[in-house]
Formats: sequence, C-alpha cells, structure tokens
Amino acid sequence: NTRDLLWYPRRPYRLRGVRLPDRPAPDLVAWRGIVEDLEAEESWVVRELWSPGTWLRGPVVWTESFQDCDAPSFAVRWSEPRLVGDDGEVYEVGEMAVDYQRREAGGCDNTDSSVDGVGWVQRTNVPRRRRPGSRLAPGPG
Repeated sequence: NTRDLLWYPRRPYRLRGVRLPDRPAPDLVAWRGIVEDLEAEESWVVRELWSPGTWLRGPVVWTESFQDCDAPSFAVRWSEPRLVGDDGEVYEVGEMAVDYQRREAGGCDNTDSSVDGVGWVQRTNVPRRRRPGSRLAPGPG
C-alpha cells in the first residue's frame, strides 16, 4: 500500500481522504486518499478503500520510512489537520496520540514525536522522549 512519490524537502503537501458518492456494493462505501503538492498544484490518488459504514472514526497519520534505524535523521511535520463534515462544517484536531512500531515488527526505537510552532513532528534517529500513548497538542514544543 505504499507509493513511490517524489517528495521535496520543505515543500508543503496535503493528504486528503474523501468519501466517493458511488458505492462499490450496497453495504460498502468507497474512500479515496489523495496527496496534493501545494507548490506544483498537482495531485495523485494514492489509494481507494472500500469499507462498511458511512463515516471515518479515529483517522491516523504516520511516517513510513524504509531506512535503517541508524541512518541520518530526518523529520516529517503534520500540520493543520482537520475534518470536514458532510454539511461542510470544519472540525479542528486539538491533539494527537503518539504510537510507534515496535523494533521486532520492523520499527526503530530511536524515533520520537513532538510538537513545534507549526504542527506535529515525527523525527528518526533521535532519543525517544515521548512514550506510546502520550498525547500532543500543537504549539511550542
């Protein structure tokens, strides 16, 4: 379920999940994941999911890295997360819960999550300060 997208450092992207109007089957709803390059004004469909139910509960974002745990550190920032209801009402995300993939499952135990003045940051190859289950709210971190 990964995609080989060319990501540029310090360039803003938007990840959107949208419910499609047509149902693939009577008991399923189709959802489309889209990545938008806000600078180049291009977008890519990264995946379509079919699932029961008509709404999303507990959306998740993550950084997927296929490098060794001791590779040079890099960071990914998630900012301005929001949900938009069917009626167009916007719901801002006030905090996020931290979790990490265990080393025995392929994760690294030197990844950390934090907040800064812009958003939530996931950084590789640094001492871990935030434990799984920690909750982070935006602001100075």
